[in-house]
Amino acid sequence: MGHRAVEIFDYLRTLDPDHELYSLCDIFTYTTMISQCNSHHQLRRALELVAEMRSRAVPLNVHTYSALLNVCLKANELDLSMDVYEQMLADGCTPNLVTYNTLLDIYNKTGRWMDALNVLELLQHQTIKPEARTYNAIITTCNNAGHYAEAVNVYKIMCAAGVEPNGATYNIALTSYARSGQLEAALALFSMMGAKGYERGANTYAAVLSSCETPGR
Repeated sequence: MGHRAVEIFDYLRTLDPDHELYSLCDIFTYTTMISQCNSHHQLRRALELVAEMRSRAVPLNVHTYSALLNVCLKANELDLSMDVYEQMLADGCTPNLVTYNTLLDIYNKTGRWMDALNVLELLQHQTIKPEARTYNAIITTCNNAGHYAEAVNVYKIMCAAGVEPNGATYNIALTSYARSGQLEAALALFSMMGAKGYERGANTYAAVLSSCETPGR
């Protein structure tokens, strides 16, 4: 969004409540402006806009909270992001898939792999179908925490649910299999990647080679 749009929005914020254009500062414009705060130095602006929404009795919805959660993530304010999530729940606002995907990125950065696994249960409870990005985030979080068996299980759940793995999925699942000592499964994924035309990069080969170094191989 251009600088001009931000200027117009900031102008609208200064208008008196009885001005005919005052109503343009609604939940949609506020949420859009919050979502444009994509760096650490803009986090304060995002928080100020949320505070202003509350003072003007403009409701926050799932899109507003998800946008603010993403701003906190980009600013690497992970504790604050969890506070935002808790406030969202306290306000009775139900997360959507975008919220959960952002939350998973936060869990990955903070090593909260069990919380990441729990997201699958939350999604099931809300009858929200996870996408490849969702599963990838959970598998990656488990891998980074060294819980490769759990990562493999998530990959199996993904396949059983009929969600098509993408190139990123194959790379991280291959690491999960390889690091858990399941060489045959890792090699099968390696071959599948080639058959589907997905790029097999240095990390892919390194994972396979690492599993081949397991004693007895």
